[in-house]
Amino acid sequence: MNTEIEAALPGVWRWADPAGSDRCGTALATPDGLVLVDPPPLGAPAREALERLAGGVRHVCLTSARLAPLAAPYAETGARVWAPAGGPGVERPFRPGDTLPGGLAVCQLPADAAPEEVALFWPGPGELALHPTAATAPPGAGEGLLITGDSFPVVGQTPVYYEGAAPPLPAYAGLVRALLAMEPGALAPGRQAPPAPEVARATGYAAHIGTAYHRRRAAPVEGPRFLVPDAGRILEEARFAPVVLRRPAGEGDSWLADPFACTRCGGPSRPAVQTCGGPFIPRLCPDCRARARVSPPALRVMSCAGGCCTRDGARAVLSALRQAVAAEQASQRRIKAGRPNSNGCVERLQETILEECWRPAFSRSLAPKITALKRDLDEYLDYYNTDRAHTGRLTQGRVPADIVFGARKMARVR
Repeated sequence: MNTEIEAALPGVWRWADPAGSDRCGTALATPDGLVLVDPPPLGAPAREALERLAGGVRHVCLTSARLAPLAAPYAETGARVWAPAGGPGVERPFRPGDTLPGGLAVCQLPADAAPEEVALFWPGPGELALHPTAATAPPGAGEGLLITGDSFPVVGQTPVYYEGAAPPLPAYAGLVRALLAMEPGALAPGRQAPPAPEVARATGYAAHIGTAYHRRRAAPVEGPRFLVPDAGRILEEARFAPVVLRRPAGEGDSWLADPFACTRCGGPSRPAVQTCGGPFIPRLCPDCRARARVSPPALRVMSCAGGCCTRDGARAVLSALRQAVAAEQASQRRIKAGRPNSNGCVERLQETILEECWRPAFSRSLAPKITALKRDLDEYLDYYNTDRAHTGRLTQGRVPADIVFGARKMARVR
């Protein structure tokens, strides 16, 4: 049995199932001896090499009692087997909140997404270096290693949702939120398959892979074979843009990633003919798109008509605007295309800001900084609303603040 063991972190070793499945085992060097988590078969030469580095196997911790057969070879040599429930082959049952050998903490997972399964959090030996330098650490990166079980499969660096083989997508989203709440620095998935290009092409920012924009905004799609270092960004992207894998009819056990899958229910959508640069549309199925018009989300993943481009910027702002309009019990009305006179008040305001704010600002500097432009706009809007006289038919020389706050019987706050 040829098993290759790789050092994923200081004191952490990982290896894949030699039978060819996506299962991966984790070995931790702890003060309580060598601890294995969900270990697939390990050949005698590989086990001897591992024990020369970290000592004999003292404990085997399982994320689910269903995995007890994996621990049988180690129980025969005196290792204690720990699992979240009792049963054949389990010596020490534990519950969420308990601390296991080596300092492993038991983390509860939603029952509808991961029945009878837990995640294990390991703070590491002293300061666990999850990011090589502070410059490469993402903002808000946590600390420690989170070891997940069968309910959270990963392909390369991308979490995936197996339609039909996993609970409904809302339950999967709850599982991702629970993992995010633990704020891990890195993930050691119990199921981590080698990277697949078709899975990377189904991620939310697939059109930007290899660019500086992707490195700055998106979760990475490349990384170590047996570790997910950038846990926070990867979990966050899996929360709002999960990658859905489904079985096409009549193709046996093959799974295909769907780049057009609905980000809300996981079902297939109906994209138009693929055209790079086409109009951006939500990655939602028709039913979820209809519901989104009633209750728009705070963030939406958009794709072009062919699904080859994605973005979340302008449409996310539009969704936030719609939520604000709904909160004020107001209505949103669209003007006709090519008829700016139907929105004359707003168009005139834009011209006034251009003449009195932007043109003077750009005349003072050939290349003004964005912070200076923001400051100029804030100062001008304060002047426009509180000091500048408006001589229109309705305002009759008054300033907007007097009209708005006077009508509402409120004091103006500067």
